[in-house]
Amino acid sequence: MVISMLLAGQSIAQPTLQSIEFIPVFQGEKLIPGKYYFDPVHGDSIAIDLLKFYISAYPTFSRENHDQIALLMMNDETNQMKFNVVTKTSGNDLSLGIGIDSIMNCAGALGGPLDPSAGMYWTWNTGYINVKIEGRSVKSSALKHEFQFHIGGYSGQGNAFQSIQFSHVDESHVSIEIELAEFFAQTDLSQKPQVMSPGLEGSRLARVFASTFHLSKK
Repeated sequence: MVISMLLAGQSIAQPTLQSIEFIPVFQGEKLIPGKYYFDPVHGDSIAIDLLKFYISAYPTFSRENHDQIALLMMNDETNQMKFNVVTKTSGNDLSLGIGIDSIMNCAGALGGPLDPSAGMYWTWNTGYINVKIEGRSVKSSALKHEFQFHIGGYSGQGNAFQSIQFSHVDESHVSIEIELAEFFAQTDLSQKPQVMSPGLEGSRLARVFASTFHLSKK
């Protein structure tokens, strides 16, 4: 996975209809909400109860184009996260955005998946929550051994928006695994089990979360 810019002389990006399925996993095993998984990095047992995030066809998403963004949430019954979208590709590259960028955060009241009633909005000056990850951990130092990561922010060093790109994607149906073991490998729940506002730690966790997206080889 690489993040890149289009260079002069490359082919012009063409719109492509793609069905994208996101599959949360833990060490390659399909994630079951509430089930404990072992984190060998910290010797911890972790259960993820909530995973919720914004995904968009970046950079084509706009205020008037709500079908180019989705708020995806891990589901107890099917555990399927699907996003049917017209993406802009260069060659066979697939570009996506994780979260809400600064332009959209400053666009005023929005509807659809961006409606504040979806529970993914802080306030006008802190903006949208891009990612929510909540659950329980044996080593969490928080009350009831819970952990909460509400990752967002759109200004300065606290900007949590991430763009990702996958190369050589030419299928109409794409499966992307979200390897959450990689996220928790870089998160010591015994020391910091909560992030609830924008800041340097939130932007770091946003980068870590984006790095867990991998094209499925199955």
